[in-house]
Amino acid sequence: MRLPSSVFRPEKADHVRFAVLSVSTRTQPYTMEPERVAAMAPTIVQIHFKLEMSSREYQQAIAPLAQPVADVAGLQWKIWLLNEATHEAGGILLFEDRDSGAAFLSGPLLAQIRSAPCISNFCAAQFEVISTLSAITHGPISKGD
Repeated sequence: MRLPSSVFRPEKADHVRFAVLSVSTRTQPYTMEPERVAAMAPTIVQIHFKLEMSSREYQQAIAPLAQPVADVAGLQWKIWLLNEATHEAGGILLFEDRDSGAAFLSGPLLAQIRSAPCISNFCAAQFEVISTLSAITHGPISKGD
């Protein structure tokens, strides 16, 4: 599939405009800095690692972490991943904003997981969510999903 050349116009990314929904004396739409919009947007954290134990042992070992992960500030949900054939595991986590995702990445819970002796090749990354396209493809990115 070829994307139209109009899709990637840098001049369109200079700012984001929000419509004013209430009665106002404002004559121009409100403009917010892109950095601030990105900081408030939903954020994905992806973690991935190799396992040095059976999948059964792994599931038993991480079961006590489910509630502490659920209690992480700003977390909306986590999907736990496991590939028995390749001895890999990880997760996809949705945070309400960039700061919450960054706090998780630098926090003690992820440090505990990263330092476990049964884990190697640990990778973690944070991504901005493209909400408009995710909504079209039924991505569960809003609190109501």
